[in-house]
Amino acid sequence: MHSLLQNLRSHVSYLLFFYGLRSRVYQYENLTLLEDDELLIATKRGLYLACNKALTTLLYGQYYGVTKFDGNWIVFENYNGQGRIIRFSLENRKIKDTPEVIFTNLSSGCHQIEAIGSVLYITDTYNNRILTFDLVDMCFLNEFYPTQKLIHGRKDLNYNHINSIYIVSNKIYLMAHNETRKTGKNSQILECDASFKLHRIIQTKAVNAHNIVVLDGRMYYCDSMNNALCIDEDRVLEVDHFTRGLAISDKRIYLGGSEYGKREVRDQLSGALYILDRDGNKLMTRIPIPTMVQEVRLINKKDLGLSQHG
Repeated sequence: MHSLLQNLRSHVSYLLFFYGLRSRVYQYENLTLLEDDELLIATKRGLYLACNKALTTLLYGQYYGVTKFDGNWIVFENYNGQGRIIRFSLENRKIKDTPEVIFTNLSSGCHQIEAIGSVLYITDTYNNRILTFDLVDMCFLNEFYPTQKLIHGRKDLNYNHINSIYIVSNKIYLMAHNETRKTGKNSQILECDASFKLHRIIQTKAVNAHNIVVLDGRMYYCDSMNNALCIDEDRVLEVDHFTRGLAISDKRIYLGGSEYGKREVRDQLSGALYILDRDGNKLMTRIPIPTMVQEVRLINKKDLGLSQHG
């Protein structure tokens, strides 16, 4: 009965958005710098569309990973303390039909997701593993532990808080956040083979890092606690917020930012979207976001931040 009521409330909430009764629009003149780019921004309090001088609420809720498959958007949602994956398409800058819940019973701590072929990869951050699902047969495939299973959960010394994945040819790159603020251990980039066997650990100077993108042999990632974007070992730009969320076009880099605070108040904090030049060392503008940003995706062009386009 409880599950039925949850699903009913969710369905009613979606319908209210479709009829424009809950969708909130924020107007920002400097969004003209997007030119014709359109972005999905996943946050602590909703899923937003940024384009045409406006930031529009598509859905309320807690969202993180965003990827694309077969013309649909696939998004991770933390729904009432449990993780699930939803699927929807966009038409005329709105969600078409009611989003479909396709996978449930996931950890609420899942972060980035990626679709390669028909395989969906999910970074199950709290459990030190990568989960895979088939988006055609709609079934669970496998689980992988690049740095071994946890025995005592997040208290284990090998807890890495793996939050990002990028696949290049036969190599898989993972960002190990490493809870630097708690452990004193800087974040690391884990290079694995196609079976998630760990081949190399790339040390960084980053603190509580997020995102990993590998383009033309260069590694882009967020040095989150230092409010910075890094390319390889260079901290190329510092901003005024904790950095998380990274989309890359042929011309620009879009970087997410969040105020930082204790977990119990994070749903009350604000964020930002930073538009950078393609080299990442020039800030073109900063756009306020009403809540903490968790992921940024370019949706009307190839987003090189997704390895399916890299």
